Amino acid sequence: MTSQAGAGGVESATLVVEPDPAAVRQARSFVRSHCRAAGIDADACENAVLLTSETVTNAFTHGRSEARITVTIGARAILVEVGDDNSRHPQRVEQDADALDGRGLAILEILAGSWGVRDDRYGKVVWFEILRGSVAVTSSASG
Repeated sequence: MTSQAGAGGVESATLVVEPDPAAVRQARSFVRSHCRAAGIDADACENAVLLTSETVTNAFTHGRSEARITVTIGARAILVEVGDDNSRHPQRVEQDADALDGRGLAILEILAGSWGVRDDRYGKVVWFEILRGSVAVTSSASG
């Protein structure tokens, strides 16, 4: 893990995790601890943690490589970048209500203030931004 303070109070930290399902928990913990240390409100923090889980899982599943996670805490937003070794950009698929996966990009679109993909020398980076003070989206089961 590397960490650095930048201009204007912006702090950035990076963690590299191996493609192991247990590493998703480590990635969530990494983002959560940096959000809490920076005083990010609980809703924005949990949105960042959920989207980190989605993007790291996708890096393992589709990128088939380690995931390189960078968290940058700024005055207005939390920026999380997840890099993997596969240069193919994610594609949104038609939702199948019975499928156990395939909802990651839809969740990004709902919770992130903005998100995107950029090419990287090693593959690609999927990034998202959560505005500080954003409201968490919750769902309730009816029964």
